[in-house]
Amino acid sequence: MGSATAEQEARPRTMSAPGGERQGPGQEPGAQTTATDAAIAQILSDPEFMSRRLSDDLAEVAALGREGATADPELAAEQLVAAVRAQADRLGFRSPVAAATAALRHVGELPLAERGAEGPIGPYHRGASQTVADGGVVREWITEDAGIELVFHRRAAEPNDTGVLLEAAVRVEPTGEVFLTSYGWATRAVRQPTFSFDGTASGYVEQMLADLRAAGESPAAFERAMLMAYGGGVATYRDGPLPSEVTEPAQREVLRLAVEHVQLLGRYIEDAVDLAERGGLSDWAVACVRRSAAESLFAGFLGSATFELIDSDALTEWDEAIAEAARGLPAAPRRALVPGGTPGSHEWWLAEGR
Repeated sequence: MGSATAEQEARPRTMSAPGGERQGPGQEPGAQTTATDAAIAQILSDPEFMSRRLSDDLAEVAALGREGATADPELAAEQLVAAVRAQADRLGFRSPVAAATAALRHVGELPLAERGAEGPIGPYHRGASQTVADGGVVREWITEDAGIELVFHRRAAEPNDTGVLLEAAVRVEPTGEVFLTSYGWATRAVRQPTFSFDGTASGYVEQMLADLRAAGESPAAFERAMLMAYGGGVATYRDGPLPSEVTEPAQREVLRLAVEHVQLLGRYIEDAVDLAERGGLSDWAVACVRRSAAESLFAGFLGSATFELIDSDALTEWDEAIAEAARGLPAAPRRALVPGGTPGSHEWWLAEGR
């Protein structure tokens, strides 16, 4: 089916809706652009909402019972790592607010099976502890203020032989206090892609369809469906196309489900543009992963029907935001983040940088 990067006649994405609101992909005129609008309305109607929300988050952090860890910074490197690993389940962030903020922002980087059902804070901390306990140490150095930072990497799994590289960074203070400083996709020691796609094309199609069917009940499943679309694009590029008796029924069902979940698709795109506009390496990488996932879905399953769901201006804005972010980022770590087997037509990964 045709690629969504081909020139198409399409409705302008940014036309004004009633009241001057910006209209997003998949939205009727006058619809809210993102869930942010609903959140703002909630806050304005209930000034105590944010205070209660923060109190709930801090109570959840306290319930983890992570009393903190300590280690002698004068220990030899191997002994220090062993001491930190032995206390992995006690590790927390420097403050409860930092713990809650990190969990809420980065839990979406964990494999779906590791996110749990009880909320992000517990699963996020358990994943960080597992990474410290079981992952490999990829970097250790003394900071300018005589602290020590240790970086651990763990390769987690999504379905169909899909790998996700997770990173936990731990700081050892000169006083001996030990705490987490970050957890999620690799940003401190960027040496290889976050994702590896080693499964079969048919396996990716099957999992993508299963996740799209579940997306109505679990929006996070939609994000994994898009990741599976990316994996399918890589596998097809690597191994050749699937037979038509497999692809044609899948294309029909994907189109039906994409229409059903058009609001999720619109939010997926708008969130990716917002991430690219932040300009950091991690946010740039997420924007690129999402762009490749979307291109794989469009080119492999939707073809020209893509532009009945979104318009070409949305993709142009996305590509421009990625390119602008790349200009402020060093080339070497950007190149290291490109998943193996990504088709050469995914040029957003190759934008010029510094």
